[in-house]
Amino acid sequence: MDTVDLLRSDLRNREWIDEHLEQLARDCKGFYVAVYNGGEFVVKSKTIPILRTTLDAMLISTDEVTVQYFPYESVATII
Repeated sequence: MDTVDLLRSDLRNREWIDEHLEQLARDCKGFYVAVYNGGEFVVKSKTIPILRTTLDAMLISTDEVTVQYFPYESVATII
């Protein structure tokens, strides 16, 4: 994949995350979540190494996923 394709893929993944944010925040507390192909595959893991191993086993390149961590508690930003 070239850079433009990777950016498009990341955008689709981020849109999927945004659409499912409430559910992910509720169900994936304390997990790293990897989203592939606009939500076609979603993998969650407590650690990045396990997440990478799972993606490798599924033959999914880490370049093509968007990873987000969901903390146990909400994080607030004060500006």
